[in-house]
Amino acid sequence: VWAARADVQRTLLRSRASGALSATGPFLSVVTNDVGGSKLDYYQHRKVRYQAVSTGVAVDLGAGPQLEEEGTVTVSLTNKAPAGLPAYVLFRLDDPDSPSGQSHSWVSVYLGPRTTLLRATLDGRPVEVESYVEKGLPVYSLFVKVDRGATRELQLSIRQPAVPDQPLIYRQQPLVRDDDVQVLRAGSDDPVRYTYAAR
Repeated sequence: VWAARADVQRTLLRSRASGALSATGPFLSVVTNDVGGSKLDYYQHRKVRYQAVSTGVAVDLGAGPQLEEEGTVTVSLTNKAPAGLPAYVLFRLDDPDSPSGQSHSWVSVYLGPRTTLLRATLDGRPVEVESYVEKGLPVYSLFVKVDRGATRELQLSIRQPAVPDQPLIYRQQPLVRDDDVQVLRAGSDDPVRYTYAAR
């Protein structure tokens, strides 16, 4: 959301609706978009886990030597659509013959500047992801279909610059329900901060 009036825009930037991306250190945000044109994203439940430990090694990736942490991002998507939903909720424009209640999402994981992706898996199997940079933040994305009642798990093994006790900033995508988030960063007294206050 953006406003032409400067005073309104300043307020929006502090809200969850702004979608602002800004990070100078470790960062994580998961964004899902319903590419099927259905209304099944209402029933999507997301769990996000981030576990990391410092490598103790400073690496120069273009901004001078910086300490890195090696981590694992795990995103679990569960489709809790109940039986008996009307056709206008279930219908997928991208594939009218898809199984009833199957969701189809474009899943994007945003990480901190100069993050390196080591490998990616979907349900434990290696998978290729599309990578690009938005507002200086690396983004790794792929399409994920989830049958009604099922859970799919995306896992990214990464390294991202982080100094000791620098909190990971977590940006919650504005959704019907917040993510179930767990951040475990070895040796960190302040492992995570959220960009926006809980509703």
